[in-house]
Amino acid sequence: MGNGFERKLFLAGAGASIALVACGQSGGSSSTPPTASPSGSPLTSPSPTGAPTAPPGPAATGTLVVDFTQSDIPAGTQAYVYIIGGVLPNGNSPIVPYYLDAAGVPHMMALADNKIPAGVYTPGGSAGNALSSFYSDAWAYYGIPVTVGQTASIPLNKITPATVSGLGTGTAAFSGRVYISIGAPVLPFTVQTAGSVLTYAAPSPVPRAVGSACLFDFMEFSVDSTLAFDGNTSQVDQFGFPFQMASGAQTQGGFNTSRTAIISDVMGLPAPFAGSTLVTSIPAGASSLYPANVNYLRAFSPSDYASNVPSANRATDPIFNYWNTAVSQWFTTWQATPLTVTDAASGTFTGTVTGSTLTFTGPETFSLPAAGGLIPSLDIWQCANSLASGDAAQKNVEKVIAAAFNRGVVSNNMSDVSCAPPFYSAVPGQSQPYNPWAELFHKVSSNGLAYGFAYDDVCAQSTTMQFSLASAGITMTLGKFFS
Repeated sequence: MGNGFERKLFLAGAGASIALVACGQSGGSSSTPPTASPSGSPLTSPSPTGAPTAPPGPAATGTLVVDFTQSDIPAGTQAYVYIIGGVLPNGNSPIVPYYLDAAGVPHMMALADNKIPAGVYTPGGSAGNALSSFYSDAWAYYGIPVTVGQTASIPLNKITPATVSGLGTGTAAFSGRVYISIGAPVLPFTVQTAGSVLTYAAPSPVPRAVGSACLFDFMEFSVDSTLAFDGNTSQVDQFGFPFQMASGAQTQGGFNTSRTAIISDVMGLPAPFAGSTLVTSIPAGASSLYPANVNYLRAFSPSDYASNVPSANRATDPIFNYWNTAVSQWFTTWQATPLTVTDAASGTFTGTVTGSTLTFTGPETFSLPAAGGLIPSLDIWQCANSLASGDAAQKNVEKVIAAAFNRGVVSNNMSDVSCAPPFYSAVPGQSQPYNPWAELFHKVSSNGLAYGFAYDDVCAQSTTMQFSLASAGITMTLGKFFS
């Protein structure tokens, strides 16, 4: 959300420096949460027949409504909502983590929240035991229970300086995620300390990682001390299932096809992404813990795939090295023809390559990467490291370059204000590599917008939504899985 490097700050507030933990159970039947549910009663009743009801009206001012009435998941299936985040008090480190209860009241996390012992999965049984390894640490239950066929209404306007110490504007906003898990799995969050700093571990979508056995997705958001809201759906890390967010006339994140079709489309991406490379199956022996006919937990992004290639395989992995040839060719081009990068906020920079070092001059002088050499392929996937370093002006140049590689529109003259589509395979005579994962989510988006990679807000292509909680609310609606 915001520009790419602001999004990274936002994610840092959502537990980016964390270890990985996991989740576990589901099915059409309900389950009992492993601890007492948070205070408050956020639910509205399902229809008497259990069939999806008419959607609720607009969310009340300052309120988040999570609508589970419009999906084709069977009514009565257990689900949970979790609102997790943190704040940089007065814009200064370290991040202080919070969760919201069902009444919307923020609570600072504490080590004492880790009430569930490591290795414990509730309610157990043979299927539950198949997932117990995903609970490798003691963990905290922050879930707000709901069932498909209901809606949950949770105020967000209780995030104020009176309830969140140090809350302000800009970098001092409360930043976090609204997680949804479908079926009976409960997402565990492990509160930790790094030295004297309190932090937490969140679920991971990476296959075989702790946390990857959960069927979940999330919305990213921030709320500042003026109740300014900034949020977006995201496929930067994974695609768990479809949901749409709306506020008044604003609508973002909707898809024009089902979850099943999107998973199939991911499996049909060109090599080296094709087949089961980017999808994760339901764990063996645990199918009864998930909604019926759901065979895959998620599709995960090439960025996450590349980030988790074992060191021993990195030299030969085709996704990890996907951008290497293109980077080398462009560095050769920029030896003879200078590169011009324009950012509306930072001005125009001219880059030339001497040896293997790309040096920019203009409002300031810097090299990319700072230590010289080619831009690593992994940095393009992650929009990180050499493409997220230096001061604000340098990061603005770097985000334009990263976005151009992902969209297949690298040239000798790139800008964040004159880079309108076509992108990806639609570029006439396309001969550059591009990010087919991001292209797919723009194609299936109801309005063509998506957050397919971390700098997808360059040229306003992302699902960012902004408004004031003082005058509006927001609704997240679970989409179709099968139809």
